[in-house]
Amino acid sequence: ADSVLAGLKAAGDAQWVLVHDAARPCLHQDDLARLLALSETSRTGGILAAPVRDTMKRAEPGKNAIAHTVDRNGLW
Repeated sequence: ADSVLAGLKAAGDAQWVLVHDAARPCLHQDDLARLLALSETSRTGGILAAPVRDTMKRAEPGKNAIAHTVDRNGLW
């Protein structure tokens, strides 16, 4: 968050700023082009995301057992 804030401050009066999560470096060029095209029609910008595909499990604090499988609907 601090590095994003520093980048936004350094951007000055730029109309648009792209922020990339370096933890996920494999950005596809087609995805970026689609994001930029959609962002041109928005006053607030956009975010590139993909639905969660992996199975998600939740454990209760302090217990070493799975409590339940998380419903992935709506998770990105």
